[in-house]
Amino acid sequence: MRAESSEVASGVSRWLDRLGSLKLTALILALLLAGTVTGLWQRQNMTWLLLLPLALFALNLCAAMLTHPTFRRQTALLVFHLALLALVLLFAAARLTYFKGQIELAEGTVFDGQMVMMETGPLHRNRLAQAGFVNLGFSSEFAQGGARRVSTRNHVRWMDEQGRQHDALISDLEPLTLQGYRIYTDTNMMGFALAFAWLPEKGRPDRGMVLLPSYQQFRDKQQQE
Repeated sequence: MRAESSEVASGVSRWLDRLGSLKLTALILALLLAGTVTGLWQRQNMTWLLLLPLALFALNLCAAMLTHPTFRRQTALLVFHLALLALVLLFAAARLTYFKGQIELAEGTVFDGQMVMMETGPLHRNRLAQAGFVNLGFSSEFAQGGARRVSTRNHVRWMDEQGRQHDALISDLEPLTLQGYRIYTDTNMMGFALAFAWLPEKGRPDRGMVLLPSYQQFRDKQQQE
């Protein structure tokens, strides 16, 4: 029994040595770089391209700290690698839960959770339906005789969980924070909307809007289907 236990311990030690080797660290960093570059062209797969190298990097760091006696002799080195491990785990958690999206909201309308574009991590909990607010209008600041826009401010209104009304001015630097989401204005996406009224033969009239493309990016192509 003692011989078997010693053999198992020796085998585990060899695997930990291999897992904590610097050669494996270099390979993992190369995989991480390749995943990042590939993710620039395949943004929908960015999370999965980074998770495997990050998981291997975390295991590599743990194995190195367990097997290399240098970490037990140098406290500062151990603390540095523990901090590095924490950063790797936090970055992996951020990729699993991240959210990025785009809203197009006409003046005077309510945000009801519908997004034009949305990217999320696999563990993101969608709470957009509880992040409702009203867009009450915007104003823009221009420089160089109106040739370049500096900032855009939106007047928004929302209700908190106690039913109290709040007003605020948000911009590309000052967000509206609701349900953990930070909502900014986009200085490149300002444009126009067509307002329509539908008059049925019976019943009440209905209103709606068709948002045109960004005026800054598609100035001569203001059309929508």
